[in-house]
Amino acid sequence: MLHRPEWEKMLEAIEGQWLEVETEHLFRDQFNTAPIPGISENGMRIMIEDISEIEDDIRGDVIKCHWCGGYADGSGKCGKCDRTDHLEPLDPISPVAIK
Repeated sequence: MLHRPEWEKMLEAIEGQWLEVETEHLFRDQFNTAPIPGISENGMRIMIEDISEIEDDIRGDVIKCHWCGGYADGSGKCGKCDRTDHLEPLDPISPVAIK
């Protein structure tokens, strides 16, 4: 992906590292990292295209509601809004090597 020069420098600084990912909000195509000392106090949002490997991916079992952003519970409904018509699994996408 094309990035701003500042973002490119941050990506280069973490290249090859394993990073902790926040799991409160999950997405199909991106990850939010925990804070990265010396790089980002708040963590970074990293797109799947910039990732070369994923370990212990929990997204395969997660079903997200695209109506409200909540997650499905065991009943097949969204645990936040009770809808059943906007649920979509967050199946992991095969990552590609960092370019």
